[in-house]
Amino acid sequence: MTGMIVLTLLMVSKVAYVESFRSFYTFYLIERFGASIPTSQIMLFVFLLAQAAGVLIGGIVGDRIGRYRIIWISVLGPLPFTLLLPYADFFWTGVLTVVISLIIASAFASILIYAIELLPECVGLIGGLLASISGWRGSRRPSSEGWPTASASKASTGFAASCRWPAY
Repeated sequence: MTGMIVLTLLMVSKVAYVESFRSFYTFYLIERFGASIPTSQIMLFVFLLAQAAGVLIGGIVGDRIGRYRIIWISVLGPLPFTLLLPYADFFWTGVLTVVISLIIASAFASILIYAIELLPECVGLIGGLLASISGWRGSRRPSSEGWPTASASKASTGFAASCRWPAY
C-alpha cells in the first residue's frame, strides 16, 4: 500500500509540473519573446511530442540502467534545465523544454511496471489509476475505470482472485 501511495504521489507531482508547463508555455513564449501564436503552438507541439518520445525512450533506458534509477533521474534530472530556462534565449528555450520533457516523461513506464508488480492481479485498476492521473485524452476520468477491465479479464480467464488493495 505504501508503495502505491509513493508511486501515485510521484505521478501526481510529474503531471502537475507538465500540466503547469503546458498551460502557460505558449503565453510565456508570446510574452517573453514576442512569438506569434502559431509559433508558440508549434513549440507546444514539440514539447508534447518530446513527452511521447520520453515515455518510449524511458522504457528502453529503464531496461538498461534499471527502473529505480530512471525514476530518480526523471524526478531530479529536469531541475538544472528548469533553473536555466529563465535565462535562455528563444532557441535555447526550445532545446531546454525538449530536454525537460524527455526527462520528465521517461519514468512513466517504470512507474507503471512497479505499480503492476505491486498489484499483479489488478492490471486494469493500475491502468485506470495512472491514466486518470495522467489525464490522458484530455479527460478527468475516475480512477475506478480499471475495475470493469479487471473484472472482465477475470471473468474471461476464470481467475478468481479479487482485485483489492493488499492488507498489510
